[in-house]
Amino acid sequence: MSELIWEKDTLTGCFNRGSLFNFLDRLQIESNMAGKPFSIMLIDLDHFKEMNDKRGHAFGDEMLKYFSSTLRLSIETDELTDTPAAYAFRFGGDEFIVVFPGKTTEQAYKLAVNILHNIKHRPCLYRGHSYKISFSGGIATFPRDGETANELIEKADKAMYHSKKTGKGKVSRFPKHGLGNNVPLLRIILVISLIAFSAFLIVRNGKSLLSLAGLGKKNKFKSTKSMNIIKKKAAPIVNFNRVDPQKLSTIYLKNGSELKGEIISRGDPLEVRIVFDQGEGVVSLEQSEILKIEEPKN
Repeated sequence: MSELIWEKDTLTGCFNRGSLFNFLDRLQIESNMAGKPFSIMLIDLDHFKEMNDKRGHAFGDEMLKYFSSTLRLSIETDELTDTPAAYAFRFGGDEFIVVFPGKTTEQAYKLAVNILHNIKHRPCLYRGHSYKISFSGGIATFPRDGETANELIEKADKAMYHSKKTGKGKVSRFPKHGLGNNVPLLRIILVISLIAFSAFLIVRNGKSLLSLAGLGKKNKFKSTKSMNIIKKKAAPIVNFNRVDPQKLSTIYLKNGSELKGEIISRGDPLEVRIVFDQGEGVVSLEQSEILKIEEPKN
């Protein structure tokens, strides 16, 4: 790396954009030869534009200098090689790129989280007041996420915007940023999956019960509530004599379902004997569930 020309941004003291692309091109060549990855993190300061517009460009410049100072201090040095574990570049405006030579996505993520922690705990001091600083970051890794500098920056930018949209002050990894770093979203997906699975079991069990009872076509149940009545309150099948069709009453339920059978008890609950293809049984219905009863014609 010694033959590279390292030019620095005059305001922040970080390496400039031109040095960044020279460095990434050289890293790509060396990584291909050694079969090792490297990662980059694109950083965008949170709420910088609003504060810069509100307090002026002098304040904005001071914040950029304070941030870059903390950023450089947060970059660790490898004790064995006495070289930095990462390199900081000003990409433009309030955007910075940190390059992690030889680091996988997870290794870079751990270093990035430490940098973010240091930034949050070192507020900017300006004219006797302190202002908290945070950033949103996105990580991409060569060659997994891209094989050119532009591809890596594009992927890191997408991961960074995910951090922006999901609360700011965080670091996301590409392509895991859609789920891996978003615990609330994972919880929502898990809850929805559990609800869908529970509904599937209810419908499946209800249909199985109706099929067993021979009621699937005869009574045309229109909701799961009626199926639950059968499931919860139907007595085990017993060997009654066949019900006389002339004695069948039609019970209309408030949920839109209907049931045909012989009323054997008119209390609360109402008990109705019905005939299944496989036998006979008794169903108990609460009076509050019944819309009306159509008595058999004599």
